[in-house]
Amino acid sequence: MTTQSHRARTLLLDAAARLFADGATEEVQEQVEDGTFPRELWSAIEDNGLPLALVPEDAGGVGLGVPDAMAVLRLAGAFALPLPLAETMLGQWALASAGLPAAEGPLCVAPGDPRDHFEVERDSARGWIVSGRAPRVSWASPGARCVLVCSETATGGSRIALVTPGPHELAPSRNPAGESQASLVLESHMVADGNIAAAPPGLDGHRLLELFALARTALMAGALERVLDLTLEHAQGRVQFGKPIGRFQAVQQQVAELAGESAIVGAALEAAAAAVEENAEGASFAVAAAKARASTAAEPACAIAHQLHAAIGFTREHVLHRFTRRLWAWRDEAGSESFWWQRAGEQILEGGGAGLWPRICGEVSEAS
Repeated sequence: MTTQSHRARTLLLDAAARLFADGATEEVQEQVEDGTFPRELWSAIEDNGLPLALVPEDAGGVGLGVPDAMAVLRLAGAFALPLPLAETMLGQWALASAGLPAAEGPLCVAPGDPRDHFEVERDSARGWIVSGRAPRVSWASPGARCVLVCSETATGGSRIALVTPGPHELAPSRNPAGESQASLVLESHMVADGNIAAAPPGLDGHRLLELFALARTALMAGALERVLDLTLEHAQGRVQFGKPIGRFQAVQQQVAELAGESAIVGAALEAAAAAVEENAEGASFAVAAAKARASTAAEPACAIAHQLHAAIGFTREHVLHRFTRRLWAWRDEAGSESFWWQRAGEQILEGGGAGLWPRICGEVSEAS
């Protein structure tokens, strides 16, 4: 990274941190859990172009690379930002990739999880008709627009569609963090010509799911770092038996384990983001391993943090729950650890024994 690009990255993250800090207030957090979307905060984030971070400059976006965009989302996770920034980033990128104009406002995405399946067909009288379902779509709510990857019945190809589900097409719920989600069921949903286009080669449900998993990994990496910071601060300030609990060997061992989980996820995120940016041969494996490792880390990290914080960590007045509840939610979103470990294992088997070590090291196997 050149000095100039490093300076630009620092300025970007500093600006994002100031914005995200406004979303870390108790007032905004409670507002979201009460079902009210923080429009003013979202407008400020839009004004700074962050939802268009992955959209190329010639399409009206910011044109960030994948590593820088993931760094922004990692920061969002560290502030427990209660907004669909990751979903909107990916949705706008998918729309731009298909040649569709940017959509206004926040977006949700149904990225092609194996449980999601949408089909689209052309009706000469009514236009494009989309049918299908997706469970627990993050930030889906009445009036919210959703970006879908649909299989075209006639050709078998993929199309990107922007839909606005009606209340009867949504089954609203909440994730463990109190953020809105809904199961989406479309039956002969009409889509105007201006809101659907053929996906470019390489952009299908699997590709969007991988990017969504990478984005969730970035959010989890940031949240894990904040959980570690909060736990260290508490261990150094909480006094028992005449000294801070952080001086007890058992506590130090648990803090070290928590730090290890955070470091591993951060390193896996950076490796996967770089592989995706370079379109490396092992990019899919790197993403699968990163999301699987992040989801796996959520359970021990949350357990350690709450154990060391004791009773105060379970209160709403303490900020710890903002991060641990999101880790519990993000653990299963965009594919659980079992899904991604299986996906990583399948890719290893496809490469054979000779390809295992090069794939782990991020190298290209001659055998492949």
